[in-house]
Amino acid sequence: MQPKNRKTYQEGGIEMNKYSNKKALNGNGKYSTVIESMLKTIWVYSYESEIKKLAELYEKAKKEQWNASSDIDWSIEVDLEKLALTSFFFPITFQEVWEELDDRKKVELATSNTSWVMSQILHGEQGALLVASQLVSSAPLYDEKLTAATQVIDEARHVEVFHRYLTTKMNKEFPITPHLEVLMKNILSEPRWYFKFVGMQVLVEGLAMGIFGTLERFEETLLVEIVRYVMKDEARHVAFGVISLKEHIDQLPTTEKKELVEFAYEGCVHLRNRIVDQSMVWEDVGLPTQRMQEIVERSPVFQDFLMLMFARVVPNLKKLGLLPDYIRPHYENLGILKYEDLEL
Repeated sequence: MQPKNRKTYQEGGIEMNKYSNKKALNGNGKYSTVIESMLKTIWVYSYESEIKKLAELYEKAKKEQWNASSDIDWSIEVDLEKLALTSFFFPITFQEVWEELDDRKKVELATSNTSWVMSQILHGEQGALLVASQLVSSAPLYDEKLTAATQVIDEARHVEVFHRYLTTKMNKEFPITPHLEVLMKNILSEPRWYFKFVGMQVLVEGLAMGIFGTLERFEETLLVEIVRYVMKDEARHVAFGVISLKEHIDQLPTTEKKELVEFAYEGCVHLRNRIVDQSMVWEDVGLPTQRMQEIVERSPVFQDFLMLMFARVVPNLKKLGLLPDYIRPHYENLGILKYEDLEL
């Protein structure tokens, strides 16, 4: 079943799902988005370290560099049919619907779902690459600039590794979801560097750690190998954000801090919706959207994933003073305030 505003096309032999209202073609016939950003560049003239924890994080980042071409064993075969029919993951995710499908449809659903998850990771990693590059320019302290520079190469490596996995092992890609796209555009277009830190280092990297924590349990050897490398990088990125923000956030004027509180909450809404809304998958496979959404939301895998993600995001927002009393009922309604003291 193809939705009216979508068509399937081939790009370099890879099946793509393209939503016609998305992006303008650039000169090379590829799709892209232009995002306006009034970013201030800060050039510092003090080259002495001021934040010991960031200096240590910078050293750690240099030691933990890895090569996506040579450190990953790309010779490992990914058997999508075997994975779909033997993994514990899909039956407990799709529950009664899974038992209603024949083997061919099970493989189609499992492949589409996995490709969708990996595609959103890929899009998110490029967003992180772009934001990290902005932080090099806009962060006000020397230690922050150096640490942000290591994150740029980390994110470039993540884009490389997940794109290679999708194109050589999955042979199927999805476009970015509207929820993730809006969140990333909000972060990239925001001129204030500390808003970028909250949006990227606390929210998006928290999302990434939740996804990777789930995928680490996946019964696919190559993907688990990739995820374990990437998680080391992402853990540093989250720490980078929290350490840097602690240096600055208490100095913000009351009005601006209130804006930051609201920015963080809106980001959490987009994060949750980005997980919940898997309509691209249901449309791709031809399954009823509303029924599938309800089934996935009540599945143990989905609930575990929410916990893995927001147990990183919400406690860090609390540490940074971004969970004042007036915003807490909104997080309660979102169903994630219960994770505020649950650190993994």
